[in-house]
Amino acid sequence: MSLADLSMSRCSAAYNVVHSDTWTILSGSLAGSTFSGDAQTESVISLDGDIGSDAREKTTLYIDRPAPLLERGMVISGKGMTWRVIGDKDDNAANDRIKFELVQISSKDA
Repeated sequence: MSLADLSMSRCSAAYNVVHSDTWTILSGSLAGSTFSGDAQTESVISLDGDIGSDAREKTTLYIDRPAPLLERGMVISGKGMTWRVIGDKDDNAANDRIKFELVQISSKDA
Protein backbone atom coordinates (compact mmCIF):
# COMPACT_ATOMS: atom_id res chain seq x y z
CA MET A 1 0.00 0.00 0.00
CA SER A 2 1.41 3.37 -0.99
CA LEU A 3 1.80 6.24 1.44
CA ALA A 4 -1.03 8.10 -0.33
CA ASP A 5 -3.36 5.08 -0.06
CA LEU A 6 -2.52 4.65 3.62
CA SER A 7 -3.15 8.34 4.31
CA MET A 8 -6.52 8.28 2.46
CA SER A 9 -7.62 5.17 4.31
CA ARG A 10 -6.82 6.70 7.72
CA CYS A 11 -8.60 9.97 6.85
CA SER A 12 -11.58 8.05 5.48
CA ALA A 13 -11.94 6.05 8.70
CA ALA A 14 -11.93 9.23 10.78
CA TYR A 15 -14.43 10.88 8.41
CA ASN A 16 -16.78 7.86 8.57
CA VAL A 17 -16.92 7.92 12.37
CA VAL A 18 -18.54 11.35 12.17
CA HIS A 19 -20.47 11.31 8.88
CA SER A 20 -21.50 7.73 8.07
CA ASP A 21 -24.83 6.14 8.91
CA THR A 22 -25.87 2.50 9.17
CA TRP A 23 -27.88 1.32 6.15
CA THR A 24 -29.92 -1.88 5.76
CA ILE A 25 -30.62 -3.72 2.53
CA LEU A 26 -34.35 -4.53 2.34
CA SER A 27 -34.61 -6.44 -0.97
CA GLY A 28 -32.76 -9.06 -2.96
CA SER A 29 -30.44 -11.82 -1.86
CA LEU A 30 -28.63 -9.50 0.57
CA ALA A 31 -31.82 -8.52 2.46
CA GLY A 32 -31.10 -7.90 6.13
CA SER A 33 -27.43 -7.05 5.58
CA THR A 34 -26.17 -3.79 7.02
CA PHE A 35 -23.34 -1.54 5.91
CA SER A 36 -21.96 1.90 6.62
CA GLY A 37 -22.33 4.73 4.11
CA ASP A 38 -22.32 8.51 3.80
CA ALA A 39 -25.36 10.04 2.08
CA GLN A 40 -25.02 13.52 0.64
CA THR A 41 -28.46 14.91 -0.05
CA GLU A 42 -29.01 16.72 -3.30
CA SER A 43 -31.80 18.98 -4.47
CA VAL A 44 -35.29 17.58 -4.90
CA ILE A 45 -35.92 16.01 -8.31
CA SER A 46 -39.20 15.99 -10.14
CA LEU A 47 -40.44 12.72 -11.62
CA ASP A 48 -43.01 13.14 -14.39
CA GLY A 49 -45.30 10.26 -15.22
CA ASP A 50 -48.73 9.34 -16.47
CA ILE A 51 -50.33 10.15 -13.13
CA GLY A 52 -48.72 13.56 -12.74
CA SER A 53 -45.47 14.97 -11.42
CA ASP A 54 -43.92 13.97 -8.12
CA ALA A 55 -41.11 15.77 -6.30
CA ARG A 56 -38.96 13.66 -4.00
CA GLU A 57 -35.56 13.66 -2.37
CA LYS A 58 -32.55 12.27 -4.16
CA THR A 59 -29.19 11.47 -2.62
CA THR A 60 -25.76 10.20 -3.50
CA LEU A 61 -24.50 7.43 -1.24
CA TYR A 62 -20.75 6.97 -0.80
CA ILE A 63 -19.49 3.63 0.50
CA ASP A 64 -15.89 2.68 1.30
CA ARG A 65 -14.40 -0.36 -0.40
CA PRO A 66 -15.29 -3.17 -0.28
CA ALA A 67 -18.87 -2.08 -0.98
CA PRO A 68 -21.91 -4.36 -0.83
CA LEU A 69 -23.23 -5.52 -4.19
CA LEU A 70 -26.01 -2.95 -4.55
CA GLU A 71 -27.80 -3.06 -7.89
CA ARG A 72 -30.28 -0.81 -9.68
CA GLY A 73 -33.78 -1.31 -8.23
CA MET A 74 -32.69 -2.58 -4.80
CA VAL A 75 -34.48 -1.08 -1.81
CA ILE A 76 -32.44 0.06 1.18
CA SER A 77 -33.16 1.87 4.43
CA GLY A 78 -31.12 4.64 6.02
CA LYS A 79 -31.40 8.05 7.63
CA GLY A 80 -34.91 7.10 8.79
CA MET A 81 -36.24 6.70 5.22
CA THR A 82 -36.57 4.06 2.53
CA TRP A 83 -34.61 4.47 -0.71
CA ARG A 84 -34.33 2.81 -4.12
CA VAL A 85 -31.04 2.52 -6.01
CA ILE A 86 -31.76 4.24 -9.34
CA GLY A 87 -28.36 4.28 -11.00
CA ASP A 88 -25.49 1.95 -11.65
CA LYS A 89 -22.56 2.19 -9.27
CA ASP A 90 -19.88 4.76 -10.06
CA ASP A 91 -16.70 2.83 -9.35
CA ASN A 92 -13.65 4.95 -10.11
CA ALA A 93 -10.48 2.98 -9.37
CA ALA A 94 -8.69 6.18 -8.35
CA ASN A 95 -11.22 6.83 -5.59
CA ASP A 96 -11.40 4.80 -2.37
CA ARG A 97 -15.18 5.26 -2.25
CA ILE A 98 -17.91 3.89 -4.52
CA LYS A 99 -20.87 6.11 -5.38
CA PHE A 100 -24.54 5.09 -5.77
CA GLU A 101 -27.51 7.27 -6.73
CA LEU A 102 -30.68 6.85 -4.63
CA VAL A 103 -34.19 8.27 -4.64
CA GLN A 104 -36.54 8.33 -1.66
CA ILE A 105 -39.50 5.96 -1.80
CA SER A 106 -42.74 7.64 -0.79
CA SER A 107 -46.14 6.21 0.09
CA LYS A 108 -47.10 6.76 -3.58
CA ASP A 109 -44.79 3.87 -4.51
CA ALA A 110 -46.56 1.37 -2.27
